[in-house]
Amino acid sequence: MLDDARGLLYGADVALGLVRVFDAKKLAGKNPKDAEKAVLQEVAIEPPPGFPFIRPKEDFGIKGRAGLALHSGPAALQLSADRKTLYVLDRFTGTLARVDVSRADQKRAAVIDQLPITPMLGQASRRRGEILYFTDLGRTAVTCDACHPDGHTGGLMFEKTSPLRIYRPMTVRGALETAPYFTPASTFSMGQTSKFVMDRNRYSNPTPTIEELEDVTRYASAVVTLPNPFVDVSGAPPEALTLPDGRPSHPRKGLELFEGKAECSGCHPAPQFTTDQDNETRGKFLDVGTPHLMGLREELQDPLFRGFGVPPWRAAGTCSPC
Repeated sequence: MLDDARGLLYGADVALGLVRVFDAKKLAGKNPKDAEKAVLQEVAIEPPPGFPFIRPKEDFGIKGRAGLALHSGPAALQLSADRKTLYVLDRFTGTLARVDVSRADQKRAAVIDQLPITPMLGQASRRRGEILYFTDLGRTAVTCDACHPDGHTGGLMFEKTSPLRIYRPMTVRGALETAPYFTPASTFSMGQTSKFVMDRNRYSNPTPTIEELEDVTRYASAVVTLPNPFVDVSGAPPEALTLPDGRPSHPRKGLELFEGKAECSGCHPAPQFTTDQDNETRGKFLDVGTPHLMGLREELQDPLFRGFGVPPWRAAGTCSPC
C-alpha cells in the first residue's frame, strides 16, 4: 500500500505476521545501499487472546525463529482517507487490525486494536495446518506456499539433489488422490511428504512435531482440484470443443486415441492417470524424448539421465504443470 504524499510504502508479510513500513524513495532510488536501508519499521500483528498456536508458546522467538505474530496472516492493506490509519485484514485469525501510522515516518507505527470479522476455528486442525503451510517459523524464507502458491503450481522451478537437477513443483490440489506425492517420486503418502518437506524448509529449526505434521497434512489433503472447464454437464468429454486458437477439436475421439492407438494409457492409466498410483508400478522412469537438462545453467546440472517420473493427468488442464 503506497502513501505517495508521505513517501511511505506498507507491505504485508503473511509468512511472519508483520507489516513492514518502507521509505519509498530509498526503495525506488538508484543506490542499492539506500534500498537496503529502506525498511523503517516492522509492526508485528499479534494474534488475539485465546487464539490457538501451532506449537507451545515458548518455541517462538528463539534461535532466530519467528514470533507469535505468524499466526495472524496479514493479507490485505488499506489506508484511511486521512492516511493516519492502516487497516490490515488478517487471513488466519479472521480479524481486522487497525494500525496507527500517523507517525510511521518516525518509526512509531503501532497497532491500535483488532476487530473480529469472522470466526475461523470451526475446523481447528485444518486452520493450524493452513498457518503451517503459509508461514515461516524457522525464518529460512522457505514455505510450502513459496513453491505451491495457494496450493497450486505457479510454474516455478527449483533445484535439488546432488548434483543438482531442476524441477517444476506439482500442484497440491487433489494430491491426496493423485500420486506421486513428490517430484521426483520418492514418498508414499501425503504425511511422509509433509514430514520431509517441512523439516527441510525449516532446516530442522525446529523439528516438526507429530501434531504439526497431522495438521499440515490434513490441510494439504483437503485442497481440491479446480473445476474442469472442458467437460460437459455430466462430467464427460464433450463432442466438440473450441481450442484457444479458434480451431474445433473432438475430445471423445481423443479419448479413443488415448486408450487405443496412441497407447497413452500405458503410462497414464485411469483413474489417476499415472503409473505411480499403484505400488506395483510406482517409480517408473521414462525417456519420452524431452530434453534431459533444463536450458538453464546446464553446466551445473546432473548430466546422468535416469528418466522422468510419470506425472498424473487427472485434471491436467487446470492443475498439473504440463
